[in-house]
Amino acid sequence: MESIGCPNKILKNIDKLIDSDIENWGITYTNSYLHVTVIIIGKTSSADEFYNTLDHEKGHAAMHIAEFYDMNVEEE
Repeated sequence: MESIGCPNKILKNIDKLIDSDIENWGITYTNSYLHVTVIIIGKTSSADEFYNTLDHEKGHAAMHIAEFYDMNVEEE
């Protein structure tokens, strides 16, 4: 994430999460200028929780893309 310009504050928080025992978290970072999105899924307590977290983070990625293209997400 550092290579795509993720701010140090966010990188430090990610490092803390990775080193912790916290489960069922994810983070999505998008650099619109580079047209790159990175999704990180942390430790999960089950396969179902992994898929829930992944779906949640994919939603963030979709919103980032929609915002970049100035799309109205209220429409189909």
